[in-house]
Amino acid sequence: MPSFSNLKNSVLALAVFGILILAHGTAKADFVGICAPDSPGQCTATINVTGNVVTITLTNTSPAANGGFLTAAAFNLTAGTVVNNFTTTNANFALFGPSPTGWTGNVSPDGTRTHLISATGNDYNGGGNPSGGTPTGSSVTFTLTLASLNGNTEQSVFNSMLIRERGFEDGGSDKDAFLQTVPEPTSMLLLGTGLMGVAAGFRKKFAKKE
Repeated sequence: MPSFSNLKNSVLALAVFGILILAHGTAKADFVGICAPDSPGQCTATINVTGNVVTITLTNTSPAANGGFLTAAAFNLTAGTVVNNFTTTNANFALFGPSPTGWTGNVSPDGTRTHLISATGNDYNGGGNPSGGTPTGSSVTFTLTLASLNGNTEQSVFNSMLIRERGFEDGGSDKDAFLQTVPEPTSMLLLGTGLMGVAAGFRKKFAKKE
């Protein structure tokens, strides 16, 4: 049977391991979210920033019966941000930024955004054949390599992102922002601190018995 000493050391080690994982997640957690829960469009997004590279993965989760294609994503990058390279897993999508790319920034009725990734030309609201977008049950990934990070973060990109879906079976379309679905960093840190407190309590209790 393990001694109290071995048990307390195991608990302490587990707690330290847990808070290291949580601290890592706090410092470098992808932003994951879902489209605003309305009808007919549904989707998810994951935003990751590593070094100067911004990776955006979008998944069309609309029910198959709804049909529909995810055709565009509009978002903000900080003023002066330069995108050196753009790649996508769906060649129909292109990146449009500030002038002279022809992108006006219009995402009516939600104001303006600085950048657009679209499968239907440099228009967020309509235009083009939506079937070039991402169909139900499929994902698309966009990778933007920036000249410098320039203050852009997972949170800033995520919070500004708007999605356009078109070509539904009923002839409708949808525009959505995202709702975050991962724990906030503060909550994760509190959880990790709680683990450390439990470990400390075990250590004191067992120290008295030895």
